[in-house]
Amino acid sequence: MGGLIILLSSLLSIILWSDIYNIYTLYFIIFLISYGIIGFIDDYIKIYNKYYCGFKILEKYFIQSILTLILILFLYKTENILFIDRIFIPFLKKKNIYINKFIYFLLRYFTLMGAINSVNITDGLDGLAIISIILSLSTSIIISIIYSNEILSNIFNTLYIKNAYEIINLSSAIIGSSLGFLWFNSYPSYIFMGDTGSLSLGGILGLIFILLNSELLLILSGGIFVIELLSIILQIISYKIFKKRIYLMAPIHHHYEIKGVHESKIVFRFSIISFIFNLLCLLIIFIRK
Repeated sequence: MGGLIILLSSLLSIILWSDIYNIYTLYFIIFLISYGIIGFIDDYIKIYNKYYCGFKILEKYFIQSILTLILILFLYKTENILFIDRIFIPFLKKKNIYINKFIYFLLRYFTLMGAINSVNITDGLDGLAIISIILSLSTSIIISIIYSNEILSNIFNTLYIKNAYEIINLSSAIIGSSLGFLWFNSYPSYIFMGDTGSLSLGGILGLIFILLNSELLLILSGGIFVIELLSIILQIISYKIFKKRIYLMAPIHHHYEIKGVHESKIVFRFSIISFIFNLLCLLIIFIRK
């Protein structure tokens, strides 16, 4: 349950250094605590009940779904009315396109559920998930700097979101906590993230790109998480239909581990790929002008 360290230190930093009257600060605190509680309960059961390996898959999915829908409804009722009915399309010159309420809920649901579960899946090797989280959060800071500045948003032909400046402080607080955690989580690790950390950080990552109306950019920024999630989906589909496994073991980082690639080398190479994904994410923003 090393993720509890990230959770508590992030909350402390946010309370101390962020504008507690900003609605985005409230979002961060609520999302961190909500997903963190689910992860903590799951970790607690795994550690203290050796006959029960946490929530079953369907139980976890159901609990996550209920919480996610409640949080999306909360966002819908409190988020800036100018942005709840539109989405930023990074590959189009238009700043955004309009969406109806059903698409709003569907898109936000898959963004959050995909983020929390893909981060959870990626957390299988020392340092792998937390490095990718730090890179994605760093990218979100750069995007927030552009979005929160009216001049820069016009230069790069992006959305102008006044409150986005607070995401810079909030993301920085979590990056600081994550770097401290990485010090002890790098190979060979002394502490592990667990569901407490992976679900809360995944939820925050999804929340940030929702608040920036840039959910589609998360696919690139969180490219490693997408690859890890897809490797499991493809493995299941292949085995169900063709009775053959694509990988020696899913998610894909375990495939290379079984093939004899050292854990630290896998993490280093995946981190390079994650860095490239985040560069591409920023490149899309920069070339829009």
